[in-house]
Amino acid sequence: MRHFRVLVVLVTLAALLAGAPAAALAQTATPDESTPVFTLYTSYPSQTIGLDETVTLPLKLHSTYPAQIVRLETRQIPEGWDVSFRGSGRIVHSVFANPGTDASIDLRLEPPKGVQAGTYRFLVAALGAEATAELPIELTVREKVPAKLSMETSDLRTIKGTPT
Repeated sequence: MRHFRVLVVLVTLAALLAGAPAAALAQTATPDESTPVFTLYTSYPSQTIGLDETVTLPLKLHSTYPAQIVRLETRQIPEGWDVSFRGSGRIVHSVFANPGTDASIDLRLEPPKGVQAGTYRFLVAALGAEATAELPIELTVREKVPAKLSMETSDLRTIKGTPT
């Protein structure tokens, strides 16, 4: 019985030692096909705007692996629209993607003069060395846009004095 317990302990110890290198390799391995390397997103990818209204959408690029420079491009632009990526107040063409963090980019969409009411679709892409992420954007142009929500404050009269 005592030899059996020693044998169980030795087998368990051997199994733990054999499994340790595999766990370390799993942490440094490249992502598999089901793990996205990039995620390109915005909070509101479908919006309604007014005629001749320029829109700036804040985009986020989340990277999981590896650190690299990612090229930005638009793959679908309606005729006449002016599209640009902006970072730190300048037009940019790429962004540095650091693993585990979000890179911020602004997408500026400017309609042509005399744009007609309708729905316009854009396709934005982030191209890295090992992967590509795409983000569809949809803008609905209307002649009259619903009013934006706003809040007004009023000055309330204040009475100062003692409780009596």
